[in-house]
Amino acid sequence: MTPLEASYVHCRAVARARAKNFYYSFVLLDANRKNAMCAVYAFMRYCDDLSDEPGATRTAMDRWRKALAEAFAGRPDSSPVWPAFLDTVTRYQIPHEYFHDMIEGVASDIGAPRAIARFRNSTIIATG
Repeated sequence: MTPLEASYVHCRAVARARAKNFYYSFVLLDANRKNAMCAVYAFMRYCDDLSDEPGATRTAMDRWRKALAEAFAGRPDSSPVWPAFLDTVTRYQIPHEYFHDMIEGVASDIGAPRAIARFRNSTIIATG
């Protein structure tokens, strides 16, 4: 099995295990598009997991953002997602900024519950 094939196997496994209802819409696609959707999903799933895990930090998101930039520059790290993800982005000519925007959106979730709680507590104190 080539590294690219192994990467697609990994991405399909991530999608099958984590995508719940989304995965079933993927099975209606032809094999190439199904693989592509699984690769994009695996990238997005990892990104979302970084922001949702207990103790999530902007540092982890910054590392993933840098890993994405390095992967797009032809220097991917050892993540099993990269070969399939990069193949998909190239094959379907998906603009890179979409993935940078995804990271920015997910990164905005980090600290949001604490900020909302502080705002709520400040409001209660201010209004008595």
